[in-house]
Amino acid sequence: MRHLIFVAVFALLVGCTAHYQVNSISGSSDKLKLDPKGEVYVTVSEDGLYEAKPAGGSGQIVAQAVAKAFGKKTQNIHIEEKHESREAYLSEAQRVHAAYVVVPTISSWEQRATEWSGRPSR
Repeated sequence: MRHLIFVAVFALLVGCTAHYQVNSISGSSDKLKLDPKGEVYVTVSEDGLYEAKPAGGSGQIVAQAVAKAFGKKTQNIHIEEKHESREAYLSEAQRVHAAYVVVPTISSWEQRATEWSGRPSR
């Protein structure tokens, strides 16, 4: 039983964290309401860099986190599989009749060996 409690506490302490910044592009956010029936198209950003080295898969990790956040408000979410050009994204979003296109950007990335250090990636 003590081992189970230790494992549960350890798992809680080493969980990953993410920090997000939202930039509003209109004057009042009170008027912005997400239509729960509208398709949300989430793009994949370029992988982040850590010490000038690409953090492979970080763009997909961010896309999944963004989709999960939108999943609280709608079930109609399309997540792109890989990074493409903006024109390709817009074309695909039109093809699937998306009401919203979300373009996440990784400004910085710090990859950490969470399972060994206990310090989450940022």
